Amino acid sequence: MVVDELGRPFKTDELRREAHRLMAEAGVRKVRLYDTRHACLSWMVGRAARRCGVIVSVCNEM
Repeated sequence: MVVDELGRPFKTDELRREAHRLMAEAGVRKVRLYDTRHACLSWMVGRAARRCGVIVSVCNEM
């Protein structure tokens, strides 16, 4: 769950609009938030695998 500065839950469409606004402001390609969680997880797993010697295939099965 994502909340605003007052602790109120963000509605999905509000979160998406705000994220797309920030992407445009930053000059980066607009992507779906759903896709970003997979990209983030892949990055974290890869980083952990290099740093700690974790076998990536094991993490992918979880």
